[in-house]
Amino acid sequence: LHTHRVRNLQELSTTVPNFYVAESFLGDALYIRGVGSGQNNLGFEQAVGQVIDGFFYGRSRYSRLPFLDLQRVEILKGPQGALLGKNTTAGAINSTSNKPTDQFDTWVSTAYEFEVDKGYSVEGVVSGPINDKFKGRLAIRYDDRDGYFTNTTTGADDVGVEDVMARASLVWQAADEIDVLFQYEYAELDHDGDNNQYAICDTTSDQDPGPPVQNFTSAFLASAPDDCQLNYTRSGTSAQNGVNLEGKETNFDTFNVTIDWLRGNVLLSSLTGYSQYDYREYLDGDRTSIELLVPVDSSGTIPEFAEDYQQWSQEFRITSQGSSRYAYIAGLFLMEKEQDTEYLLHFANIAGSAVSRNVLTQEEGSTYAMFGQLTKHINKQWDLTIGGRFTYEKKEVSSRQFPSDLYTFNLQACGVTAAGACLTHDVSDDFDEEDFSPSIDVQWRPNSNTMYYGSVRRGFKAGGYVHLLVANQADAQTNLRFDSEEVTAYELGAKWQLGGGTAEINTALFYNEFNDLQLGGLIGATTSNIITNAGSAISQGVELEARWRITQQFFVHVLATYLDASYEDYSDAPCNDTQGCAPGQTQDLSGKNLQFAVDKRAALALEYQWDLSKELTLTSFLLISYSSELPLQADLDPNLIQDEYVKADARLTLNDKSKDWELSLLVKNLDDEQTSYYGDDVPAQSGSYWRSIDAPRSVTLQGIFHF
Repeated sequence: LHTHRVRNLQELSTTVPNFYVAESFLGDALYIRGVGSGQNNLGFEQAVGQVIDGFFYGRSRYSRLPFLDLQRVEILKGPQGALLGKNTTAGAINSTSNKPTDQFDTWVSTAYEFEVDKGYSVEGVVSGPINDKFKGRLAIRYDDRDGYFTNTTTGADDVGVEDVMARASLVWQAADEIDVLFQYEYAELDHDGDNNQYAICDTTSDQDPGPPVQNFTSAFLASAPDDCQLNYTRSGTSAQNGVNLEGKETNFDTFNVTIDWLRGNVLLSSLTGYSQYDYREYLDGDRTSIELLVPVDSSGTIPEFAEDYQQWSQEFRITSQGSSRYAYIAGLFLMEKEQDTEYLLHFANIAGSAVSRNVLTQEEGSTYAMFGQLTKHINKQWDLTIGGRFTYEKKEVSSRQFPSDLYTFNLQACGVTAAGACLTHDVSDDFDEEDFSPSIDVQWRPNSNTMYYGSVRRGFKAGGYVHLLVANQADAQTNLRFDSEEVTAYELGAKWQLGGGTAEINTALFYNEFNDLQLGGLIGATTSNIITNAGSAISQGVELEARWRITQQFFVHVLATYLDASYEDYSDAPCNDTQGCAPGQTQDLSGKNLQFAVDKRAALALEYQWDLSKELTLTSFLLISYSSELPLQADLDPNLIQDEYVKADARLTLNDKSKDWELSLLVKNLDDEQTSYYGDDVPAQSGSYWRSIDAPRSVTLQGIFHF
């Protein structure tokens, strides 16, 4: 499907069935076929991995990077073990950027959105040879947009966006058989405000057992009024001493070196990479305009959530080249990582207290792996592929929680703080584990237009630690660590070409069995979130994709999926707010849907092209997408279900046939459908809920010019 010049993975996920991406402060959600790593722990390895230009990136924050000068993005469904970086249990996102060209090329794209999310973006590329040995490419993108929310407290438009991203690529032909690719990428994402608002307000009672236990109710909302309707207005701010800080900042630096040495029919490759980011979020914890749950850290006025991450990786590969009865790839992979997180919650304006609760977590980890895949071309019709990866993981962590004076790190004595704020711990741990993940694939091509395949794969996701663990000493020591997650996946599929190549149909039938799922839970009477290996789940379904070029001018593309992703065994799941939970109370979710699992999704794309003259072409494009109900929270709270919806996007493009320029008018969410992609109950206000809202209708004028 056309992606309408999408800006990032979250926008792309709206057009790809069985693929879901949503931002969240405790880890972004990346889900394929109803399974992901959740959004309640910054320490998760990823069930859906991210690979960019052959390099694996180990944390969900990388999904926030804007699309910049990309050649393609592939959504690989099912466990990935043999080839792509680390093991994953649900799938992988494989992105490839454009590389330096042999001929000089430069282009500029600019867009202006003038309906709700007012602002503009500019992207430009310069590429070509430098001399006989070197060629380079420079790509830059800048986004500056107002938000589509009106903040009634500050008068600002939330979320204001100012993003800068650049990538420099240099290819050095060191010898006739040796190419070296250097890449450096920088991104600075600065977002002011937030796109969540109260969806339901309960002003009659407060039964929330979690800390702090206070009766805010009517007086709470009266001091910070909100209309409690989903209408793109909000009153929430994150203030400290009256100064609004709400927003999020993320800075990325990545440097990679890829060496390819072709020796006859063998390609030897070395991939060396370093990447780091720092993330800060000024989160309005209570979702109101009053100074209640407030952010700060050791450097002064920094956010409630902070994360610093860095990784270094080295991979060696040997890959067969040319036609043969056998094709193979094998290699070694290692990765070192360091991750520091801070959770800093400040209870201001609570009767009898004004204190802070600080949780600091430091983790280091190492991954070592051997991998390989061998394909035997049995004959012209049959291929057999076997593969596997052996992985060794080692991790160590320390977690400390302590109370302090408000807006400081000055240690506060217990007994003076607000209820629930005086949980303290100082714990550490280390562990190592190993795994072997095999795979087998069979392909049958009875003729040149038909291919059938079947596969059995095993996937593995390493265990880890709970970051930002709010717990007393005993509970923290017991619940700091969780174990690995495993999946066995079965898939049957077929691909047909019809009408002399004018039509294509692809279908897949899959059954994935997950064991020891890494899921959120509760710690006894403290009601703190933890991660446990609490259950098993089944993800099964069918996917259908059809493309048909009816004429040279008219093109049709159809996607449809049915998904049954549910817990097979999850008897001790956390209960939800509508159940009036007592501390530590659980519910049985066995047989119920997984979070972000959509039963039915479909999309229809229509494209028609007119030749206006010998030089000009006009192309119209319409995308209609459907989604059934979407559970926004793992506890399946009925107040956090996104209803089924239909959305439409459209584009009209005028270009010259030499492709020197094009002008497009893009309309997203044509019928102005209002939908939510995430939500939760409001701390300290039982019966109240907030949601993160997708953008309303937007209208954008875009131009692309080649020089």
